[in-house]
Amino acid sequence: MKLPSLLTLGAALLPLASADGAPGGALGAKLCQAATIKVWQLPIPGDCTRFVKCELTNASVFTGLSEIISCTDGQFFNPIIQTCDDPAASGRLLDGGGTYKN
Repeated sequence: MKLPSLLTLGAALLPLASADGAPGGALGAKLCQAATIKVWQLPIPGDCTRFVKCELTNASVFTGLSEIISCTDGQFFNPIIQTCDDPAASGRLLDGGGTYKN
């Protein structure tokens, strides 16, 4: 009995892979070109509340698949720890009105 390859199995589950976010599309494809094995979740310029999660191979090559993830509960994406964080800890600057820039 021949077992399905992981690639076939992964392709069959692909619609479920973006259940936590929207497909990254052209924006994800552009931003994920800078992804590395150590940095695979990248900020979206001008939007502190979302980030792009890039899928990489073991050789650190972008597979072409990405998803856009939104932070919840007023959190901002922190590129240092690659996850959503309190705005004060996210490394984002305060604007003149005392609120965090988005």
